[in-house]
Amino acid sequence: MTSNDSFLEGKGQWLNHKLRVYSDITQLIASPENPTPLVRVNKINLNSDFQIYLKLERYNPFGSVKDRIVYRMLKALEVGGKTVVEPSSGNTGIALSCVANALEIPVEIAVPEKIPEEKKVMLGFLGAKVSEAADALCPVFPSEGARGLVNAVIKSPATKDSYVSPNQYENKLNAEAHYQTTGPEIWQQTQGKVSYFFAGFGTCGTISGVGKHLKEKNPGVKIIGVEPASQNHKLPGMKRITGLDEEYIPTILDSSVIDDIVQVTDEDAYGTAMELARKDGIPVGPTTGAILHVALHYAKFNKGLAVVISPDDAFKYASFYKDILEEESRQIREEAYALIEDNRDNQNFAIIDVRTPEEYAGGCIEEAINLDYSSATFRDELNKLEKNKKYVIYCRSGDRSGIAVHLMKELGFSEVYNMLGGIIGWEARGNRGKEASEDDMMVKQEGLV
Repeated sequence: MTSNDSFLEGKGQWLNHKLRVYSDITQLIASPENPTPLVRVNKINLNSDFQIYLKLERYNPFGSVKDRIVYRMLKALEVGGKTVVEPSSGNTGIALSCVANALEIPVEIAVPEKIPEEKKVMLGFLGAKVSEAADALCPVFPSEGARGLVNAVIKSPATKDSYVSPNQYENKLNAEAHYQTTGPEIWQQTQGKVSYFFAGFGTCGTISGVGKHLKEKNPGVKIIGVEPASQNHKLPGMKRITGLDEEYIPTILDSSVIDDIVQVTDEDAYGTAMELARKDGIPVGPTTGAILHVALHYAKFNKGLAVVISPDDAFKYASFYKDILEEESRQIREEAYALIEDNRDNQNFAIIDVRTPEEYAGGCIEEAINLDYSSATFRDELNKLEKNKKYVIYCRSGDRSGIAVHLMKELGFSEVYNMLGGIIGWEARGNRGKEASEDDMMVKQEGLV
């Protein structure tokens, strides 16, 4: 029997990575014998000579790259009946809470108040006591904000004997976990062909540990660090180290392994993450988007095989993405409104109302032509329209018109726009829907075909 296929006699403990049978949840934490997957990025990478693979850390049991470090730090910690307390932007706190629950250790987590609500909910779900601090999205090292809350209890004479902290910003086991697992996994999975490694700055354990291992294997491997372009960013778990005083940089950072540091804006980070999901079908968090954005930039000018660390998934950031999607919808609406205002005298432009004739008669946008979405002949009527014209499609709220736009694109229409929010949004802007006259209801579509 091997370590990958073993039953510990008399203890009833299984560890079988092939059959995926385990004695406890911590055995699922990634290792060279049980690596997280590498998945190639295809659609959004236009350079086939620069292959980009995502190291999907969300496949750890607690959903992030932090699973690797937490177990090691907690096992080495002399808890002795104390409560474990740690600052976190969420992922470390979630992993720590899970492992602590498995080991029957009480835990408290200090978080920045602006982290995604989903992470706070998950920490509460796990039973962790959560304290919030008004600091950046990644706890400030060494002593402010969430970190300050932790220092207050582990250093105070009144409470220091009751609390202990793994201190991921200074704990060498953080980087060591990646040196012993993540780095060897990447080397094995790429068969030693990895030439670029991209990671973000947070606690700096991932880039330091992986960078050290890969440099030992091949000094020519380029290690690229990614940081936010602004200190006032919206990338949870990431920190900008450029320009910081030394005391604010995590002590475990091994700057000797880093070849370059590249800054990324929030817009580029979130935009890349959403493009990856929509084109390659891989849902990731904004940190992955930031790191991948830099890798895609390198792909424009280089050759090789690149590995991008993907710390977690998209679902922890649903509330952040919601804000972006709402802004995206607003921009689409405004684009449709502008098209209507700018093209009223354009013979190659038309407005299509896909509501029922009854809805249309009750109020419509001036110049709009009614084609009933619910009609059995709707597809045929669409197919009669000139396909090289520009169209804005609307309904009551945007649902029916969205389907109509999709159908029109399938039929070969080149420029079709859905007016999100529909007639409701149009009237909410102060516009008034025009009541359709009998003449309007009898409008023929000869001018559109």
